[in-house]
Amino acid sequence: MDLTTIIANYMERCENVKKLSADTLKAYRIDLAQFRDFAGEGWTEKEALNRYIMHLNRSFAPRSVKRKLASVRAFFNDLEFNEIIEINPFDKLHVKIQYPQQLPRTIPEDVIKRLLQSARLRPCP
Repeated sequence: MDLTTIIANYMERCENVKKLSADTLKAYRIDLAQFRDFAGEGWTEKEALNRYIMHLNRSFAPRSVKRKLASVRAFFNDLEFNEIIEINPFDKLHVKIQYPQQLPRTIPEDVIKRLLQSARLRPCP
């Protein structure tokens, strides 16, 4: 069975057995189509998943990477549960999502002034 057919069968199970929401089904379709297009023939190999994760980290924001990997992980878990694959390549995979360094947020000056003014109006206990 080719990956396109396996994904179609999985999506059918998600819709009819798992009763997933329309938004979740839409996200799964998009994410699994991207995985299918990237992975090609060796889609069950751990190395293919490593390459895919690197590709995602280079191409998408961290939140998108997490969602896409969650979709693919759920797909592999289902395949293993239904004995379509023997070994889930995610089982021994260390996933690292690259988050950009974020600077601390500042508090606007008017908010600080209001806080200080509010503190001055209250008597000390």
